[in-house]
Amino acid sequence: MKKITISAFALLISVSVLAQSSGTKTSVESTSVSISNSDHDYSVVATFSAAKSDRLKKLITQSLGSPNETREDICEWSHKSSYNVILRSGKLFIDMNKDKTAADLVKTFEHLGGEIRPALEGKK
Repeated sequence: MKKITISAFALLISVSVLAQSSGTKTSVESTSVSISNSDHDYSVVATFSAAKSDRLKKLITQSLGSPNETREDICEWSHKSSYNVILRSGKLFIDMNKDKTAADLVKTFEHLGGEIRPALEGKK
C-alpha cells in the first residue's frame, strides 16, 4: 500500500511539472517580404518582428522624407493617387501606381524595395 501511495504521489508530481512546462511559449521570429512589380503597379507587403519597425521607418524616411501622417503605431506616406505607404508595428504595405508617378520616384521605390529585405534580415 505504501508503494502505491508513493507511486501515485510521484505520478502526481510528474504530471504537475509537465503541465507547468507545457504552458511556456516559444517565440519564433519570421520575416516575409513580397514584392510585385508590373508595368502599371508596384507593391510591397512585409511582415516582421515589431522590434524592426523603427529600422524600416528610418529607411523609408531616408527615401521619402517624413511621414504625411503619424498616429499611435502607424506611419503613412502618401501622394494623391500616386502612392501609399503604411508602416505599422510588424507590417509594411507599399502600393504605387506607376502611371501616376514620376519615373524618378518609381526608381526610388524600386530601390527602397530592394533595401527592405536586407534591412529586415539584418544584412544592412
